[in-house]
Amino acid sequence: MSAKQNKKRGYEFEHEVQLGLQLQLGDFNVYKIPDSYLLKMQTGLSVPADFIISQDGKICTIEAKTTKLHRIPFANFKQHQIDWVKENPNSAYFVVNFRNKKAKINKTFLVTSIEWSKFEKDFKASVPMDAFSHELERKTKRFHPTEAGAYIDFNEVKW
Repeated sequence: MSAKQNKKRGYEFEHEVQLGLQLQLGDFNVYKIPDSYLLKMQTGLSVPADFIISQDGKICTIEAKTTKLHRIPFANFKQHQIDWVKENPNSAYFVVNFRNKKAKINKTFLVTSIEWSKFEKDFKASVPMDAFSHELERKTKRFHPTEAGAYIDFNEVKW
């Protein structure tokens, strides 16, 4: 798969995450942060997440990752993103998607700082899909007829 195809797959997943957040969180505000490399080129800042979610002074962040493998390499996560999740255990999360059309896999998981720390302890270079525990359902427009496309269901997540 080319770098361009990887980027497209990543943008598609980010769109599913954003749509799911907007549909499920109602009175929360959801903000998509521009891609880190563009922001870093312009400002020198490294952004730790793709999304900021806010409501009544409470803020959460989500960094979305996707892979076509049956495991996700630690190399897919930047150190400042890992540090952010670990330093903000009740408000920063990874959402990891395993998507491989040939293998007919499309599973998404929420990862907390506690789970991430366990991954770092138990695995050396990558985390197998089977090690993830908090699966988020992927739904299509038939479940929500007013919106187009698929989305990640965040209904069960306690923010």
